[in-house]
Amino acid sequence: MKATKFQHQETAKNRWQAFAYDYIDSGWFDEDRLKTLRAMKTLCERMPQEARNDLPPDIIVFAPSPDEWGAAIPWYTPASAEERHSQLIYLSPNLEMRPQRHVNATVAHEFAHTILGHDGTLQLGDEYRHEREADILIQEWGYRPTNSCGWMQKEKHRIPAQPETKRSGDAGVGGLSAAEPAKRRRTFLKGRMQRKAV
Repeated sequence: MKATKFQHQETAKNRWQAFAYDYIDSGWFDEDRLKTLRAMKTLCERMPQEARNDLPPDIIVFAPSPDEWGAAIPWYTPASAEERHSQLIYLSPNLEMRPQRHVNATVAHEFAHTILGHDGTLQLGDEYRHEREADILIQEWGYRPTNSCGWMQKEKHRIPAQPETKRSGDAGVGGLSAAEPAKRRRTFLKGRMQRKAV
């Protein structure tokens, strides 16, 4: 029995080390983002291996420090398209002010977008489809979606309420997640699409 528990701990440790190497140790993730780091560790524990296998290669997780006004980070762009970064996941410094449960769900939600192949373009007639799909996927991983853009109320679509299981790294309750940059991007794209339609 002890050998099995030890093996499970070693597997979890190795999985976290690989996950951290891929998404945190890149220089784009500032070390003072403690809640966001806990959310990444929770995601590593909850995301099924099949989902992790579906992640596009070379994702950059950009989690800047709230204490820095700016940073110049060299951008390496290989000549071949296969070696280029396929996705940038931006995690706002404002997440650090949110309850841990919301930080966890927001981080998982953004990774779900990459797994689902969402590219940020809106679907005419169904502008919240990608948000619903990402929320439904993270619910399968044990998260309670934060409904950051309000699609559940706006479209009267509800994900069946399921209590979130208390797991390591979860804490707190509270308002909506801080996904302001994503909201601004959606608003900008929506306005741009409306101008094209005219």
